Amino acid sequence: LTIYNTVNSQIKVFDAIVSADGIGDFLYINSALDRNKKLIFIKKGTYKEKINIDTQKTNIRLIGENKENTIITNNDYVGKNSSINTTYDTYTLKISSKGFYAENLTIENTATQAQAVALLVEADTVIFKDCIIKGFQDSHYAKSGRQFYYNCTIIGDVDFIFGNATAYFYNCTIISRNRKQGYITAPGKPYIITDLPDGSKILHGFLFKNCIL
Repeated sequence: LTIYNTVNSQIKVFDAIVSADGIGDFLYINSALDRNKKLIFIKKGTYKEKINIDTQKTNIRLIGENKENTIITNNDYVGKNSSINTTYDTYTLKISSKGFYAENLTIENTATQAQAVALLVEADTVIFKDCIIKGFQDSHYAKSGRQFYYNCTIIGDVDFIFGNATAYFYNCTIISRNRKQGYITAPGKPYIITDLPDGSKILHGFLFKNCIL
C-alpha cells in the first residue's frame, strides 16, 4: 500500500490503512494489529478503542494522517467496573513491546471521575513524535523503559506525567488544566540507575528540554 504525500514529496509504503469511514483495509486499529500488521497508516477519524500492544508485537509503527484529527479515545477510570480497579487498567493505549513508534496521533482518555490513563508505556526504545496525549488525572503513565517524546503535547491536571521510566521530552508542550492542587509530574524510582566508581549514583528519570509549560 502506497501513500503519496504531496507536501513533503515523499512516498511511504504501509502494511495496512485503517480508516473510520470504511475506505481502507480495516475499520479499527486493533483489527490491523490482530492481523500482525507492523507499519500502519491511520486516516483522520475518531477511533474508540482500548489498544494493548503486547510484548509479542515488536517494532510497531502507528502513523496518523493528522495529529489533531486522528484520535484514539476511551474513557476507562479506576473503579469503573470490577476489571478496571487500578490505574494500570485504565489505559487507552498501552505499549509493552520494544521498538514502538507513533506519529501524528491524539491519544486521549476523557474520563474525569478518577485516575484515568491515556497512554501507558512499559517498554524500551519507544518514540512518540508530533503526538497529543490528553487526559485529566494520570494522563501519561511512563512506567518503565527508555522513552523519547519529540514535539508532543501532554495535557492533564493532577500528577499527569508519572512513572519510573527514563523519559526524555524534547520540544514538548505541557499543558496543565485548571486544578486546585497537585503536581505536573510524579516520578518514581528510576528504571535506570548508574553506579559510579566513587559510590554515588546517577538517577535517569524524566528530562524536559526546550519544553513549554
